[in-house]
Amino acid sequence: MNFKQFIIIITAFFLSANFMSCSKDELLPDLEGNLVGYIYTFDEFRNLLNDHSGVLITAFGVNKEYKVISDEEGRFEFVNLPAGTYEIHFEKSGFGTLKQFGIKHLGGEPTVLGMPFGHDSNGLAFFLIEVPTTGIDDLRIENDSVYCEFSFIKPEPDFLLVRLYFSSTDNFELQSAQFVIDLFIRKNGTIYTAKMKYNDFPFKVGEKVFFRGRTSPYYGSGITLFNGRVIVGIEYYFDYESNSMVYPSLGNKSAQYFFIVKE
Repeated sequence: MNFKQFIIIITAFFLSANFMSCSKDELLPDLEGNLVGYIYTFDEFRNLLNDHSGVLITAFGVNKEYKVISDEEGRFEFVNLPAGTYEIHFEKSGFGTLKQFGIKHLGGEPTVLGMPFGHDSNGLAFFLIEVPTTGIDDLRIENDSVYCEFSFIKPEPDFLLVRLYFSSTDNFELQSAQFVIDLFIRKNGTIYTAKMKYNDFPFKVGEKVFFRGRTSPYYGSGITLFNGRVIVGIEYYFDYESNSMVYPSLGNKSAQYFFIVKE
C-alpha cells in the first residue's frame, strides 16, 4: 500500500464515521410525546361541579417546567412533552393544590394518566376540591357527644366532616397533636352533633385535654359519570419532606377549646 492509497482509506473512514454520526442524530432524536389526563373539580361539600376548566397543571422536569390549562370537561394535554420523570401540580384559585411525584413519561406514544381517551371504562382521574369557606364558631365535647356551631357562606348542608386535633399541651400546633379523628357532624336543629368513640384515645380520666377543629371535604370516594362509568379520585398525596400524608383542602383551624376526660 502506497502513501496515496493510505490517505484515501483514512479519508473514507472519517467520512463514513461522520455520516454515521449524522445519521444517528437524525434517526434517534430526543423522544417527545403527548401527556394526557383528566381533573375533576368539587365544591367544599364534595358536590361535583359542572365546569372543570381553569385548572393550571404544571409539569416540573429536570431543567424546565411546562404548563397547560384544563378544559370544561377536565381534560388537559401536554403536547410534545420531552420524555422524562415529572412532578405535576394541579392548582386553581380557591382550591387546594394537588401534587403528584414520579410521573414517568416515555415519549412517542401518548402517556395517558389514569383513564383512556374513550371514556368507556372505569379508571382514575385527579380530583381537586374547593378549600372550605365554612368557619367553626364553637366546639364542645361533653362525655361522648360533640357539638358544633358553624358560620356558612353557602347553603347549609345536612352534614359536614370535621377533623379534630387533641393534645394535653395548651396552645398546641396541629402538627404536634397527640390524637386526630374525623367525625361526620350532622345537623340537629340549629346545631350540628356527633358521637365520639374513645378507641385508642391516649388521655386518662380526669385529664384536661385541649382540642381544635378544621372542616374537611370527604376524601376517598369515587364518582359515577352519566354513562355509568365509575371514576376513582387521586386527591391527596404523600409529602416526603414532612413525611406525612397531605390532604390539600382542609379548612382553617378553629380556636382552641378544652374538656375534662370523664369515664
